Amino acid sequence: RLRNTGLWAVELAPWALSVMAPGGVAILPQPPRGSHTENLLPTNRLVLWAYTDMSDARWTWGQRFVLLRQDAAATAPQKVGMSHTPWIAYARAGHLFVKQFPIHPAAPYVDMGCSVETFTNDRMLEVETLAPLVTLGTGEIAEHTESWSLFQDVPMPAGDADVMRDVLPLI
Repeated sequence: RLRNTGLWAVELAPWALSVMAPGGVAILPQPPRGSHTENLLPTNRLVLWAYTDMSDARWTWGQRFVLLRQDAAATAPQKVGMSHTPWIAYARAGHLFVKQFPIHPAAPYVDMGCSVETFTNDRMLEVETLAPLVTLGTGEIAEHTESWSLFQDVPMPAGDADVMRDVLPLI
């Protein structure tokens, strides 16, 4: 919860950043896919930073999910953001951490419309959620609520089939 205690309005977007231990994998769901003949318009955004290398071996670009592995031996940071994604997860050492949060499709979001982002470097991986961009007048409040879940005995996913079998039933 953010409250503007200043003398003038402030434009901002609450941003919840969770820094995860090394050695795991972030899981980002993509919206349902469709056929070319029935879906001529775009359905979501995939936002890349200038240093994002889509050919980096830490990425798995599935049809239903994007996975990003944290690797202590990898020196180049990686980051991606997506729109209209209501959850993000992190799997590591048999555990699964899930962040769920409300999305507001008609509202403006920062970072070219991202509601969720993930970043990694050689030390850690972040699972990030964002609330819509708002202008808070003096005394006004903006809130961003996450629901956290932690599960055990969840195998490390390597692709779409693993996430469908081991992760989705828990969400």
